[in-house]
Amino acid sequence: MSEPASIIPEPSAACQKLATPVPAEKCPTEIASEIGDRLSSPTRLLAWESCPGVEPGLLRALVAELSPIECADVLVEPGPSSGTPSPEIRELLTGLGVAARLARLAGDPPRLEPPYDKARFSDFLSSRLAPWILAQAKAVDGLSKQGAALHGYAMGVVAIQAGLADLRMVELMRQTKLPEEMEGDAEVEEVYFAALDQALEPRKQRGRDAALVGLRRFHEVGAIADARLASAHRLLSLLYNGRRIDRLERLMLPSVDASDARPYAATLPTYYAGKLIPEEKLREDIGALSEHGLPVSLQQGVEAPGAKLLTPEKTLAYALGLAHLGQRYFTRADFERAGKVGKAIVRDKTFGARAKLLVALGEALAGAPDDAAKMMLAGFGRYQPNTTALDALGKGQGEIAGMAAFDAAFLLELAAPEAADESYWRDLSKRYAAAQKRLKGESAARAKQRAEAAKQTADSIAEKTKGAADKASGKAH
Repeated sequence: MSEPASIIPEPSAACQKLATPVPAEKCPTEIASEIGDRLSSPTRLLAWESCPGVEPGLLRALVAELSPIECADVLVEPGPSSGTPSPEIRELLTGLGVAARLARLAGDPPRLEPPYDKARFSDFLSSRLAPWILAQAKAVDGLSKQGAALHGYAMGVVAIQAGLADLRMVELMRQTKLPEEMEGDAEVEEVYFAALDQALEPRKQRGRDAALVGLRRFHEVGAIADARLASAHRLLSLLYNGRRIDRLERLMLPSVDASDARPYAATLPTYYAGKLIPEEKLREDIGALSEHGLPVSLQQGVEAPGAKLLTPEKTLAYALGLAHLGQRYFTRADFERAGKVGKAIVRDKTFGARAKLLVALGEALAGAPDDAAKMMLAGFGRYQPNTTALDALGKGQGEIAGMAAFDAAFLLELAAPEAADESYWRDLSKRYAAAQKRLKGESAARAKQRAEAAKQTADSIAEKTKGAADKASGKAH
């Protein structure tokens, strides 16, 4: 059942302009070779949507994703100009339309206008703010149910936006302050924040769960760099600071040169790259794709038994892409895959050292939570990183040694027991300091900062331990 139109804002005038029909143009010989030139003005791609070999509805869905998401329904709901979309693309078009409406929800909440007093504030809570929260929540729930009936990437597109809508609502309300005239009034603050907590805690949990479902579906298509993922990470990390989903993104990883990549490699959403770009061309651009996204067709082609081997440079780039997937989604298996791929080139004179770092990270993360959902719901459990290989690399010289030393310290800090004592944090500080000596620039500054923070934690524990001992000694006398 759809929600009342009055609850969901209509598309803006700017959105409506995107629905202007685009005249058909001469079809290119190969869309993959020319698509990059139109990604900055995506509606121009609609001139090719009737071209032979183009899956009906695919370019329209792509244009909707490259345009502001809150405008997607004006692009997809008219449907493609010719051809019948496959069930998969039909679901994607539907999902993008639902996602657009979700993106327009949970905007600016109502605010109390002066004059301020307890009576007016109480009436504001019951007659305006609470109904607004309930209406937004009802609309999000209704649209979420439509998304739950979809599959695969289409479900992920809706789930991400549903999660963002709920989490956005929580963030907006938590940022809403009491009027200055009423701050400091214990009775008012207690009523206000109790009402907020009661209303928002279910939204926070639903938003988290929906966002995690969306992340899982985006992971399935190999996406790494995507504005929706970045937004979900930001809100999840903000509202669940104790179990930040973005923690592994602080690991230091090596890099590869991707300066000769085609424009689409760092722009085209991963799902569509797998649909529109032949695997052979994807292989050529692995360097750029390793940071943007690894399409499923590429993953299957590279890791299939008996697959055509990549050059050492491209093998390293692909392994890095898997590690970036692991960072983005907090997935242990991706780091283990990266290590497995990297083992093939550990003896290479040019790329071997960087591959060894990925192999060592794969070993260090064995036993970690499977993915972000398990980490956020259950924490790290009994996970303790096996840093043997990282420590061995960290004793060498140069940047890779510094990265290995930093990553070993970081994982040990990440999995630090709640009862970690002073010596644990002193050791971490020494580890970071050792990494700093082998790093340069911003990386060295990061290591220095963490060394100082670990030392401060150790000093704080020492001070508390001494205070407790002195107090016990005083009682004994």
